[in-house]
Amino acid sequence: MKKAVRGKLEKRLFIAATIIPGLIPIFLFFFYPIAYALWVSFHNYNLKIDDRSFVGLKNYAEVVTSYYFWNTMKITVIFAILSFLIIIALATGTALLLNERFRGQKILQVLVLVPWAIPYVVGGSMWKWIYNADFGLLNAVLLQLGAIQEFQPWLTYPNISLVLLVTAYVWSELPLPTLLILTGLQSVPEELYESALVDGASSWEKFRKITVEWLKPMFLIVFIWETLLAIRQFDLVWVITQGGPADTTALVSFFTWRETYSFLDFGHGAALSYIILVISVVLIYFYFKALRMGAVELKVR
Repeated sequence: MKKAVRGKLEKRLFIAATIIPGLIPIFLFFFYPIAYALWVSFHNYNLKIDDRSFVGLKNYAEVVTSYYFWNTMKITVIFAILSFLIIIALATGTALLLNERFRGQKILQVLVLVPWAIPYVVGGSMWKWIYNADFGLLNAVLLQLGAIQEFQPWLTYPNISLVLLVTAYVWSELPLPTLLILTGLQSVPEELYESALVDGASSWEKFRKITVEWLKPMFLIVFIWETLLAIRQFDLVWVITQGGPADTTALVSFFTWRETYSFLDFGHGAALSYIILVISVVLIYFYFKALRMGAVELKVR
């Protein structure tokens, strides 16, 4: 009896000894910063003012009613939706191409994955060079094609700069959706296409009624995933436009950085971070719900 109790105790001590060292860095670098940021969001934590008093929800109220909040939320939503539409169209087309057997298929597969290996900062620097008003590749190509008469400062035009930012983001994010959709395409039962062929369905009807229907769970996952990434996008904004011109490309994550490190208002920055966190948690909920829906639908099929 004593040996059994001693064995259980030793087992529990062994489990604790192996788990606790791993939990310590998780607590220090994950839970503690989140808890501290929550504490800061309820205090008047501005480095320009020697005051750390408790202000409750004042920071949240000031952020929500600030001059930039609703405009930056609108820009972020436009950025996310526009990015998703372009990504889903390009990823579907690329996946359909990669799903076919042709010469050079392996090379194309490698090229599709290249943007995934390049950090946002490096990719953003490359795109900023492409958009450069003095020697950029975009201007050079358009000038050779006769589309423009002289080099244009594209990043100074409000509407165009947002589209150019979306282009850089789409280029960086295209590989993962392509792989997800390609996986979905390769899981479509060949019997469905054979039955449609017997019924006399055209290529467009097979694509619309079989391929698209089968890929709907994947499309939903891509939508939630890309939206989640879009609202947290900062690197490309900072490198390419720095929120300009006139804050027309300033996503909500960029204003979080500005409040914290430009205005040194850590209270506002933390409050804005938690607003983004709440939005992200909601999207994560739908992300996992989409995964379950997709799993059930594929299981039924």
